[in-house]
Amino acid sequence: MKLIAVSDLHGHLPNLPECDILCIAGDVTPDCYRMDAKKQREWLDGVFADWIFSLDCYARILVAGNHDYGLLSGCPSSLSKGVVYLENEGVEIMGFTFWGTPNVPKPTNNLAFYQEPEELLKTYQKIPDKVDFLIAHAAPFGANNCGLLGNGMADIGSRELAEAIKDKDIGYIFCGHIHTGNHNVGLWEGKRIVNVSYCNESKEPAYQPFYIYHRNDYTMRQVLRNTKEMMQVDSFHGIGSEEQESV
Repeated sequence: MKLIAVSDLHGHLPNLPECDILCIAGDVTPDCYRMDAKKQREWLDGVFADWIFSLDCYARILVAGNHDYGLLSGCPSSLSKGVVYLENEGVEIMGFTFWGTPNVPKPTNNLAFYQEPEELLKTYQKIPDKVDFLIAHAAPFGANNCGLLGNGMADIGSRELAEAIKDKDIGYIFCGHIHTGNHNVGLWEGKRIVNVSYCNESKEPAYQPFYIYHRNDYTMRQVLRNTKEMMQVDSFHGIGSEEQESV
């Protein structure tokens, strides 16, 4: 299986190699259309659809983020026939299970997919007790520094997400939202986790998409169930950062 995970594109659409499954963990829309659902929807229907369908992927999974107002009303029809849009729901592809959640903690300014703590915890508690890949826009608090803001500053990951999933059987967690979070795979509560944001805090491309490759799907399933064998999966950044199109 070849899998690519990326988030926080903010309108920058990188060239990506062939893969079996592409996972996008939110904040895909351009910053120039911030909070403009109509403009974002038009961009998703046009530029984004052209890009994502140009990629050589067997399956494409999209999860929204807090800047994606254009997805508050659901997935555009132009994407619905070729993109699996997950909003607190799951799917099985190639024998692997995926769950996507766009929701994030609510700060002082109310952006898309924010929720109050009690409601957010209930949302995250919908995540199944066992899932191979969790695609979450938010990073869990205290998890491999994936929610670390700035250089050595505070962890602003979601405490609700951490509480909801700490005892669940999850093979991999792909998250974003906090662009300066740790982009190296680590272990947290028996789960592999990595921040896969593409842009930095200035919303400019700064990191490589994350790539997992394993020659044998059966062995990949075994590795997902054994954290001691994490490094037997060929997972790395560095598959090329040239953009196909950006706004």
